Amino acid sequence: MTLMRSSVILMFALAACGGSGGTTGVGGSGGAGGSSGTGGAAGGGGTTGTGGTGGVACGGVACGSNQVCAHPSCGGGVAVCIPLGDAGQCAAGFTMTDQCSPGSGPGCIPPPCDPPPPRCVDVPPACLGAPSCSCLPSNVCQQPNGQFGGSCANVSNGSVLCLSA
Repeated sequence: MTLMRSSVILMFALAACGGSGGTTGVGGSGGAGGSSGTGGAAGGGGTTGTGGTGGVACGGVACGSNQVCAHPSCGGGVAVCIPLGDAGQCAAGFTMTDQCSPGSGPGCIPPPCDPPPPRCVDVPPACLGAPSCSCLPSNVCQQPNGQFGGSCANVSNGSVLCLSA
């Protein structure tokens, strides 16, 4: 009986000191085993994060981290009204108005323009931290085909707003 009581006391003492194993850690290793126990299970690691996007969205694509998205413009200032000619009709696409300007009579207003699609433009190395209109090339708004797309008016969050005069 004394031997049995000693064994129970020894088992209780071992359990209190980690004899039956350690606790499960989060991202760590399990506890060490006691003289008659086994070690605890290893903890699970954290979840893996996801990467960010390469750059700003631009007309259905994402620009690279070293690019900005230029949004060209296509028109000048106020639409010019063309006085109605002898034929009394406007050219295709033009809209007739009762008065071009006060006292001038009827005329034709040209159709609104559709600006070219936005496009990704490389940023010079000197501007990479914080691109601005003064740092970007003067032709940042010009289209690859040479079509004028305005001039840089503002740069914000990786997008260049181009305006025509």
